[in-house]
Amino acid sequence: MPARRLAVLYGSQTGNAKSIAETLHDEALKKDYESVLLPLNKYKNLTPSLEEGTVAVIICSTTGNGDPPENSDRFWRFIKKRTNSKTLFSNLKYTVLGLGDTNYDKFCFVGQGINRRLLELGASAFYPMACADEGTGTMEETIEPWLEGLWSALDKLHASATEGNTTAPSSPGGDHTDVEASSVSDEAAAAAQTDEPQPPASPVLELPPDLKPLDGFLPDSIADPAFVLPEAEVPKLRSNLWVSLTFEPEPVEEAPAAEGLWVRRRRASSLAEGQYTAEHPFPARVRAARYLTAAGAASRDRRVIHIELDIARSGMAYEPGDAVGVRCPNPRAWVDYVLHRTAAVLPPGVTADTPFTHGGGAAAAALPPRCSLREALTLHADLQSPLRKPALRALAEHCEDAGERRRLLLLASRTLGNSAYAAFLQEQRLSVPELLALFPSCAPPPERLLALLPPLPPRYYSVASSQLAGPDRLCLAFSAVRYTTKSGVEREGLCTSWLEALVAPLLSSATTTSTLTSTPDGEAAAAALTVPIFLRPTKEFYLPGSPRWPCILVGPGTGVAPFIGFLEHREARARRDIEDSAAAASGCWRGGFDIEAIVGGGCGAAEAPGELAQWRQGERKGETWLFFGCRHAEGPGCDWIYREAMEGFKANGVLSRLECAFSRDGDSGQKQYVQHKMAAHGAALAQLLLHEGAYLYICGDGNDMARDVHAAVLDILVEHGGMGARDAAEAFLKDLKERRRYVLDVWS
Repeated sequence: MPARRLAVLYGSQTGNAKSIAETLHDEALKKDYESVLLPLNKYKNLTPSLEEGTVAVIICSTTGNGDPPENSDRFWRFIKKRTNSKTLFSNLKYTVLGLGDTNYDKFCFVGQGINRRLLELGASAFYPMACADEGTGTMEETIEPWLEGLWSALDKLHASATEGNTTAPSSPGGDHTDVEASSVSDEAAAAAQTDEPQPPASPVLELPPDLKPLDGFLPDSIADPAFVLPEAEVPKLRSNLWVSLTFEPEPVEEAPAAEGLWVRRRRASSLAEGQYTAEHPFPARVRAARYLTAAGAASRDRRVIHIELDIARSGMAYEPGDAVGVRCPNPRAWVDYVLHRTAAVLPPGVTADTPFTHGGGAAAAALPPRCSLREALTLHADLQSPLRKPALRALAEHCEDAGERRRLLLLASRTLGNSAYAAFLQEQRLSVPELLALFPSCAPPPERLLALLPPLPPRYYSVASSQLAGPDRLCLAFSAVRYTTKSGVEREGLCTSWLEALVAPLLSSATTTSTLTSTPDGEAAAAALTVPIFLRPTKEFYLPGSPRWPCILVGPGTGVAPFIGFLEHREARARRDIEDSAAAASGCWRGGFDIEAIVGGGCGAAEAPGELAQWRQGERKGETWLFFGCRHAEGPGCDWIYREAMEGFKANGVLSRLECAFSRDGDSGQKQYVQHKMAAHGAALAQLLLHEGAYLYICGDGNDMARDVHAAVLDILVEHGGMGARDAAEAFLKDLKERRRYVLDVWS
C-alpha cells in the first residue's frame, strides 16, 4: 500500500459535509498525507488509486426523502448496481461520517447505504462509521470525537507514519498551536486578579433582552476565576483556520447594495442563459406581494406572505414541485458591527470595502475569488449559526482579556464545557455578532474571521405556481419565521425576515411594482425589490405523467404551496386541452361542411361552470384530493391561506375533494388535524391507494405532522384495506416510496 495516501470524498447539499471534508483534507496535508479532495461524483478520478489500494474518508449528508446530495447522486447510483462485482472495492479501506436529521424518517440513509454497500463490494472499514444529527443541534458531540479518533486510526493504518507528526505547525500570524498547562494557569491567575472588565472595544450591539451571559450556564466551581482548565481539556488550535488575504491597492468605491453585488457577479460569470447557481443567482424583480393571513403585519406569531417574481428574460424553466433557492444577505447591523470589531486590526490603508484576493483552501471555500470584507460578511459568511468548538478555540487566541480567553477555551474544551456550549450557544442560537458583543476584548483579524465562518447557505422554498399559467412568473409562499428558543430568547428567521422587510412597500397597501414605478422615487424603490434566486429541480416531488392517476395531496400550513402549483398546472393543462379540442372542432373542413354547426360553440365560447370537470370525461382522469390544515377558518386570526384559489379549483372540477381541518375552531376543545380528516375518509383513500394507483404527497412540518399522517395512513390500510397487520401496511408504503408514489417534502 502506498504510504500515507488519502482520499477525502464528500456529498454535500448545504455545505456542511463539504466544509468538514475540506477541514479534514487541509489537516491531512499538514500531516504530510498525499491527500486528494473530491465530491463523490468524481469517483472515477480515483479508479487507478482504488486498484492500487488507497484509504478513503467519506463524508456524506442525506437530503430530501432519503436522497443523496446532487454532487454524489451518480456515485450513489453506481454503487447500487446489482451487476457490480463483489470484489469491486477489495483494495479499499474506508470510513464514513454520515450527516442527517432525525426529524426525517430516513436518518443518515445515504451515509449508511454507502457504508453497507461498500462492505458488500469487498471494501473494509478501518474506523467505525458515525452518524451526526443536524436536527437536534448535537452534531458537534458526534463529529469532534470522531475526527479526533480518526487520526490515530489512520496512523495505525499507515505504519510508516512519522512519529510525532500529529502536531500541526503554527498558523500564519504567530498564533500558537498548542496550549501549555502553565499558560492556562497563568491566565486563570491573571483573570482572578482582574477587578474590572475591559471596556468594550466597539459600540454595543443591541442584544435580545432574554439573552443570558455565559456565567449563567457554568457551575460555580468552573465559573470561579481561579479554576484551572486541565491541559488535556484544551484542544489543539487547528492550523488550517486561517486564510491568506492579499488586499489590492485600488481606490475604494462606494459599496453597492447586496442586490447590486449579485448582478455584478452574474455579469462576470460565464454561465449560459437560463443557468443559475447559488454562486451566480438570477436577480428576480418582485412583481407583487401580499399577506395570505388575515391579521397581516399585526400578527406576531403567524404571518404568511405570497410573492410573485418576474423571471422574464431569465431563460428559467421550472416544473411544479421544484424548489427555488434564495440567497439572502446578513442584516446590515450585524455586518457593520463585525466590521467595526475587525477595523482595529486591518492593515494600514485597508477598509471594509477594499478588494482582496485569497489563497484558496478550505478556509476560503465560501468566498468568491475576489471580493471585499463587506461583501464577504454580507453575502457569503454565515453570521447567524452558532460557531463550532474549533472556531471558539481559535477566537480565544485573539482575546486581550485573560478571563474572556479562559471562558472561550472552556467552551471549546473536550468535555468540561459541553453542557455550557449546548446551553449558551446552541440553545440560545447565539449569533457571531452576539458572541463578539459578549466577549468585547476579542478582535480577530479578517484572515482568522473569514476562516472561522461557515458558508451562508441558501434557503429553499417550494414553487407555488405553474409556467403553463404564466411563463414569466414564479410564485413563492413563506411564513415569517419567529420562534422562542428553549432558554426563552425570541428569534427570527434570517431569510424570511429579510424577505418581509424587502417587500414591505408592497404589503402596506394594494401597491404593485407597476404602480410603484409611476414616480421617479418609486422607480428606484422598485428596482431595489429584487430577490437573488436559482432553481433546484425536484427529483421525485412531481405530478404523475398522466392525469389519469389519482393524487392525494396533504399540505397543512405553507406545506400547501407546492400543491397550489400542482393544481394551477392541471387547471392550465385542462384549459389548454379544451381549447385545443375546440380548435380542432371548429371551422370548415375541405369536405365542405361547418364543424361548428355540428358541435356548437367554438374557441371563443365562454367556459361553463364545472367545464373543467367535464374535461375528465374524455380520457379517464383520476381524482385529486387536497387535505389542508390551519388554525382558524374565519376572523382576525384566519390563516386559511390560498382559500380563494382552493375553492376555485374545487368549483371548476380540477380538485375533486377539498378537506380542511381547523385545529382551533369548534366548541369541543378537541383539536382537529389533517390526519383526522383523512381517517374520516379512510375507505375512499384505501380504494384510491390500493386499487386506483393513487399518488400520495405530503408536504410541511417534519417534526410531527409527517409522522402523524404516516401513522394515519397505516391505520387506514389496516382498517379499510384488508391488510390485517401494520407490518403489511408498512411494507406496502415502503413499496410505494420505492416506486415514488408516496413522496414527502418535509422540513424541521
